[in-house]
Amino acid sequence: MTPVFANDAGELLAHPAGYALLRYRPGATDVEALAALLTRMGRLLVQRRWSYLLSDALELPTLPPACKDWMVTEWIGGRIERPPVVHVAVVQPAAVLARLSTYEMQAQAQGRTRYYHFADEPAAHAFVVARLGG
Repeated sequence: MTPVFANDAGELLAHPAGYALLRYRPGATDVEALAALLTRMGRLLVQRRWSYLLSDALELPTLPPACKDWMVTEWIGGRIERPPVVHVAVVQPAAVLARLSTYEMQAQAQGRTRYYHFADEPAAHAFVVARLGG
């Protein structure tokens, strides 16, 4: 895997199978760090002409309202550069409140982002690779 970007919110990697891998870091996340991470992710998907993302949110903390608002408006809403449709294999957060919060945000995707939920990264990887024809 090729490291692409990292900050306090998480790390972004380019997987050789042809998809982006996002791993969220534990701990408090501010909107600037999250915005930088997801903006770079959108750019990577566009540059590589990828539409698949594995989002490992296992350690994702419960996001503050400003982060949730940014994700819904900018990422899910498609205001930042990204493919028209993104398929996201999500490793669900371990924290119950974080999991509920992500479900709430994902419910607003309206077809531009399609979410598939998994218990661990190997299962999510197998799903993405199968969808990519590998």
